[in-house]
Amino acid sequence: MNSRERVRRTLTFDYSDRVPCDLWILPIGWSKYPREMRTILERYPLDIEMVMWPKPTDYYYRKFTVNGGQYGVGEYVDEWGCIIRNIQVGVMGQIKDPLVKSWADLKKIRPLYESIREKMKTATKYSKT
Repeated sequence: MNSRERVRRTLTFDYSDRVPCDLWILPIGWSKYPREMRTILERYPLDIEMVMWPKPTDYYYRKFTVNGGQYGVGEYVDEWGCIIRNIQVGVMGQIKDPLVKSWADLKKIRPLYESIREKMKTATKYSKT
């Protein structure tokens, strides 16, 4: 049974040969333990692969300033406008300035329709390959 069939059967409760496997490996895992990462992936091949989503460009007509990148040292501003600080290369940082600081801030939340459309295009294209 191939990965696509295994995932499809699992999602439709149609008895796949095993549970589909997925593993999110942060960049630090690859940089510090490349041999171990390859061994794990050889022993447990992935059935679900991560699609690299497009990064935010100009959602809500404002540009985000990104410093350090998502896995780099520094600050990263995500799609929602949250400031994330990272002190170590290869891992994800902590949210230091969230979008919602109080219940009143909930009215600021709006779906990121542009982001959703782009992600769906990417996922659809990727799933056909």
